Amino acid sequence: MTLFCFTVTGLHEMDEYIQAQLLLAALNITTHVLRPGGTFLAKIFRGRDVTLLYTQLKMFFNSVVVTKPRSSRNSSIGKS
Repeated sequence: MTLFCFTVTGLHEMDEYIQAQLLLAALNITTHVLRPGGTFLAKIFRGRDVTLLYTQLKMFFNSVVVTKPRSSRNSSIGKS
């Protein structure tokens, strides 16, 4: 298991962008090293472009499951 993370800046749009770029980089690596049927787990900031990210993930995986932990803040839903 590999953990990719960054320090949140507090600027929501900037954090969304950085997180999305980090996710796409991790996805790129994952497509080369993950065994068929393997699992890719990612935390995604739910912002404007979240639908695009889900679409990109669905191109590589048969199943994409989205959950929101009960312990997360309502403000983490983002501006869709």
